[in-house]
Amino acid sequence: MKPMDKMTKDERKAIFAKKMKLLDLYEACMDNAGKFIDEAKILLQHQAFSRAAFLAYCGLEETGKAQIVADFYNGDLSEELFRKYYRDHARKAAYTGREVEVSGTPIKEEVMHSVVDQDDGSDEPVVEQVWRIDGFSMHVDQKKGNSYRESREPALYVGFDAEFNPILPDEQVNQQAAETMIATAFKTWRRILEMDVV
Repeated sequence: MKPMDKMTKDERKAIFAKKMKLLDLYEACMDNAGKFIDEAKILLQHQAFSRAAFLAYCGLEETGKAQIVADFYNGDLSEELFRKYYRDHARKAAYTGREVEVSGTPIKEEVMHSVVDQDDGSDEPVVEQVWRIDGFSMHVDQKKGNSYRESREPALYVGFDAEFNPILPDEQVNQQAAETMIATAFKTWRRILEMDVV
């Protein structure tokens, strides 16, 4: 992208308009995440543990989406990765726990996406290095996102045992599991809101 002082007035206006839309998208994701978490708490009070856990997971994903939007807004994600991550359940959940490292070594080249490690026999990366520039790098741990996603499945769907007997969502998700997912989603969402204020 050209430096701002080299752009025409129309180019600057277009960038500004896009940034404003991304801010609206970020706020909508955070607002929706908060609503999911609030509704999960209501369901928990009514002992609908599996549905409460699912809505809390949705809140966690929406919080991850907001962070994906924020990183795209700040130029830390390419548009290609933004679009890819925005729709990927495991990545959205994993994104809430992304880590940024300071290597101390200035790096002038930008690596927008590279696989750091592969899971045994899988095409999916375990840890992705999303970007690396000027001594900083960001990593997304896919295993964390997968573990969150795996906790979502029994909250939604009927399973079955070795003899094909149905296992209902309410039999798979207990009160403690629902409370844990709600606490995780709320803590993550709240931490992001607090950082917005800073």
